[in-house]
Amino acid sequence: IVIVSLIAVVVWLSVRSGSPSDTNPTWTLANFPEIFANPFTYRVLLNTFGFSAVVLIVALAFGLPAAWLVERTDLPGKNLIFTFMAIGLLIPGFAAAMGWLLMLHPRIGLVNVWLQTNFGFAEAPFNIATILGMGWVQGLNLAPIAFIMTAAVFQAMDPSLEESAQMSGASFASILMKVTLPLAWPGILAAGIYIFTIGFAAFDVPAIIGWSNRIFTFSTYLALQLAPTEALPRYGTAAALSVVFIGFAGLFSVWYA
Repeated sequence: IVIVSLIAVVVWLSVRSGSPSDTNPTWTLANFPEIFANPFTYRVLLNTFGFSAVVLIVALAFGLPAAWLVERTDLPGKNLIFTFMAIGLLIPGFAAAMGWLLMLHPRIGLVNVWLQTNFGFAEAPFNIATILGMGWVQGLNLAPIAFIMTAAVFQAMDPSLEESAQMSGASFASILMKVTLPLAWPGILAAGIYIFTIGFAAFDVPAIIGWSNRIFTFSTYLALQLAPTEALPRYGTAAALSVVFIGFAGLFSVWYA
């Protein structure tokens, strides 16, 4: 009920002008063409999709193999992996973003400053303040979620199917591609949709790393709409943009179902 109520408020704001406290609002659909007539909106959306894609790739690249090793092999030290993943869940995103920023910022990053001082680099060799760098940081933050969601899937799988394939002479790669991954695909897809959606709405990493370098994603762009420096808050346009992506989230849910 709470979620439906919040979505209803966003839709309500998207079809009216002025402040939410106005007693005589003007009902309008002009917020939608206004926000999408701005070329900067498309630049922000391109940044956001790129950022979310990098987040998804990095999170699954670390979380998925770790889950498979823990649940489908006899790897020693499994409890240690679970411990590290649990610790990763507890680390705030803004803390990780600040750490990476202080290490690899092109102007003040300690690693870049050290390399330029000792090896004579004319420019900083690393730059975390990019879509790729931001996605790397956010993806590492979400790798424990990818691990937990996919580990449960691997744990629930019937090992006799892989054993039968092995007894039939199938290679390791063939078993992985034709048995293990197809069985785990619904769970991997669910984790992927969830991680991509979190990346789309993430605020801490884009705000700390991207905002000061004029790299805006969906969340920071909404914050800019609601707290502009030289104008009144644009509740209608922010809500209109949100409504569109609530629709995208619904399509992702239908696709998964």
